[in-house]
Amino acid sequence: MDFKPIQECFQPSDKVTAKHLLFEQLISLIKVPLPKVIFYILMDEMYGDTIGKSEDGCAGYALSVVA
Repeated sequence: MDFKPIQECFQPSDKVTAKHLLFEQLISLIKVPLPKVIFYILMDEMYGDTIGKSEDGCAGYALSVVA
């Protein structure tokens, strides 16, 4: 598969973005099917220190997707 590493797809943000929104944005960016549960496991391992609540009350990360 030819896509950039997941670490290069995100950048720190002051705003917490819901996990499911980051997942949808990543999938549209890399265009590779990835099970949501695998995404959540990877994200918790790499960005667990940025977990918080988004504006709509969903669990998320203080990250944004790099286009």
